[in-house]
Amino acid sequence: MQSKLSLVRWLGVVTVGFLLVISSKVNALSVEYFVGVDGLTTIGSGVYAGLSNPNAGRLTFLFAHPNEANPSATHYHGIGAYSYSGPVDNPIINSTNTNNRLPEISSGEPPLPLLPGTGMHAGRLVSQTIPGIEYSNLQIQSTQSLDGFAAGTIENFLFHSSNDRWFGPLDNVLVGLQLVSITDGLQIANELGDVILSSLDDIYTLGAGNSLIFTPTFFTSHDALAGVYSAAFRLVDLNGGLLESGLFNFDFQVAQVSEPFTILLLLIGLIGLAVTRVVKFITLFGKNVHS
Repeated sequence: MQSKLSLVRWLGVVTVGFLLVISSKVNALSVEYFVGVDGLTTIGSGVYAGLSNPNAGRLTFLFAHPNEANPSATHYHGIGAYSYSGPVDNPIINSTNTNNRLPEISSGEPPLPLLPGTGMHAGRLVSQTIPGIEYSNLQIQSTQSLDGFAAGTIENFLFHSSNDRWFGPLDNVLVGLQLVSITDGLQIANELGDVILSSLDDIYTLGAGNSLIFTPTFFTSHDALAGVYSAAFRLVDLNGGLLESGLFNFDFQVAQVSEPFTILLLLIGLIGLAVTRVVKFITLFGKNVHS
């Protein structure tokens, strides 16, 4: 058993090292997830154009979409935002929307893999940042961390995207992450490895709105059953100044990890995905250079 675990860990180290080498310049941003406040008061387009924005003054969980080929097109996706449904003259307000899962369903990406952990996470299958694999870096920062970057940078375009919809400061805001639902067997840890959000409706303090930085680790036991494990959350202002966010979900995949060969297949798949992304980036870069 020890030899199998050693092989699994060796494969993991080699693969992650390879991914670092081939994808070190693929990601335009080091952070993918942000917390901001929605400053849009009126919906400007679509079926419900002209109606009040149900997210105005609400905390919002955001996923960054940098555009290396056209930096000015860089933008956020609001994840799990409040939304309307039903007739325009009598709409229903929903506490989430159709784009409420991570990885986003529209991306076609599979659930994030839970892989064997080391150190404080030894004996667990854990979420990990995998270079080149979108959505895997779970660090969460305030949108205000993007303030101050030079004009023309990806960070500056992102900060001011959608006509400054999410660039407003989060003064006097204390952001909390509230657990709404979770698959049996899935747990969450903070940076110290301590289990947090152990019961439904528990709230974990992420930090002050303008400066929060937090990286959760999702994990199962090393012998967890194969399948998809999910958790749903909302953001709350513990100081009561801003409204709560809509519901959003993270999805993870536990593969059959009893044999090193299966782990190898998983890691080969991750390498293939990373290589695909690198090729795509090189193609876009080449088009941008020669245009």
